[in-house]
Amino acid sequence: MTQKNIVFDMGGVLIEFDPDRLLAANFESEDIPAVRRLLFGSDIWHDFDRGLADEDETAAKVCKELPERLHSTVYNMFHNLCEQLPPYEDMYGFIKELKDQGYRLYLLSNAAQQFYDKRDQIPVMGLLDGIFFSYMCHYIKPEEQIYRLFFEKFSLKPEDCFFVDDLQRNIDGGLALGMDGHCFADHDIDRLREVIKAKCPVLPKN
Repeated sequence: MTQKNIVFDMGGVLIEFDPDRLLAANFESEDIPAVRRLLFGSDIWHDFDRGLADEDETAAKVCKELPERLHSTVYNMFHNLCEQLPPYEDMYGFIKELKDQGYRLYLLSNAAQQFYDKRDQIPVMGLLDGIFFSYMCHYIKPEEQIYRLFFEKFSLKPEDCFFVDDLQRNIDGGLALGMDGHCFADHDIDRLREVIKAKCPVLPKN
């Protein structure tokens, strides 16, 4: 194999994305089930990731189904999502290691514009050669079109890329187009290092 471009997901790979922790930090335990039902995995959340609704529009949709006492909390959570999902500190060193070895590094993530606007708050973003968020194209992983648009934007061939994501279905979406990958759900960096070493041994010339 000759992959020379490593493509990373963001949530669950470069930054923490734990819905349980996020909700617990914002809501009382008795309110969490109702908020969770309206958000994660829902059309409301998917439209937010697709860039079809901004923070206020998304919060308004959620608030329609919740008591008024929760409305300000919902708006605050959406406006400060980036700050509430901290970077994995151990990933910066690993990404820097790959960068120094000569790999080109990219981001392909289901995420809203807020994360691009606040990308300077995530230090590892400064090491990447290209960033592609779902809001930019209105498709989300694992839909085929988001991968095709990503390859097109950066003039990449799927077979020259290796994808790291925490969800197997997103890896499978890339595999269907010829991009190999590794499911990073265990956040085991040592294992990931060995997988990349085995599958992507040929580095590009500087």
